[in-house]
Amino acid sequence: MDLTTWDGHVRVDYVPDRAQLQLTLITTVPTVEADIRPGLRAGFAVDDPDGPPAFVGLTLVAGRVPGELRDLVGARLVPVAEQVIDGPRRTRWTRIDVRSVHALAAAWAPYRDRVLSGAAGSGDGDDGDGDGDGDGDGGTSSPPAGRWEEGLWALLAVEDLRQALAELPAPELTLLSSDATVDAPGYQDPSVGDEEADDDDEDEEERVAPVAASGRWPLPPELADQASIEPELTWELRGGVVHILATSTGLATSTGLATSTDPAAVGSRSPRPPQVSFDDGTGRWQSFVPRNDGRLHAEIGSSAEPDRLPAIRIRVMTSDTVLP
Repeated sequence: MDLTTWDGHVRVDYVPDRAQLQLTLITTVPTVEADIRPGLRAGFAVDDPDGPPAFVGLTLVAGRVPGELRDLVGARLVPVAEQVIDGPRRTRWTRIDVRSVHALAAAWAPYRDRVLSGAAGSGDGDDGDGDGDGDGDGGTSSPPAGRWEEGLWALLAVEDLRQALAELPAPELTLLSSDATVDAPGYQDPSVGDEEADDDDEDEEERVAPVAASGRWPLPPELADQASIEPELTWELRGGVVHILATSTGLATSTGLATSTDPAAVGSRSPRPPQVSFDDGTGRWQSFVPRNDGRLHAEIGSSAEPDRLPAIRIRVMTSDTVLP
């Protein structure tokens, strides 16, 4: 068949022995691939910094495409993928239109930036076993935002956090898992009543662990604007937990962030509070919650070794989106 750079022809393969789904967007230009994280590999055209993924290899969970990746694969390709997974045919060809190609390019922008910048940094073509975590300039510039129907997302560089963890004494090296039940610094049981919480405020200084390291992460301006927060996050490492702080530019509510300080605007189509997660494939998201000082706070943890700490994702979704 005659090919342009991106003519929309897609090959969908399922490898049962590895429980892996492979999507290949046919192109005639050179590509580079890298492992994004365990269970996810992606490739992009070397000379197309705005293009869609040329290849996606992902590991199924319970025989299906994981929820967080369904959004990135898109509504046009997910049904075809499910047909291939269900069999008996293990390979199918399909064709997507230009709008779908552009949608893929927009959704995968953060991963594209990581893979291509990592390839440029190594001076190599297909690195074969890269981790897709090219932190580039150490996080001083704004990362690109990924866009899909439900909202925006971005990847945050963690090289500075990795370095801070590596320099900690051995007992503090392991980050607490984000799904662990712990009395983490700054954590308050939702079941605690207001009166008890007020009493606890007096002992706050005694309960909060000292800051072992801190830093800042810039955000894509469009994501920060949609989330009604300043385009920069502050992170603090306390007692093995990463605390992330955001400054609201709007009115914090119990269900989201209003894009206006006008009380009449509350309840309109405002975004949900932003959420963060380590990009480790678990799909565990932690929402930012308002603090008494007016800032927003979230905390996450990982059991990974410091040198293998996954990148951190942040997303903001519209108010009518059903969260996984």
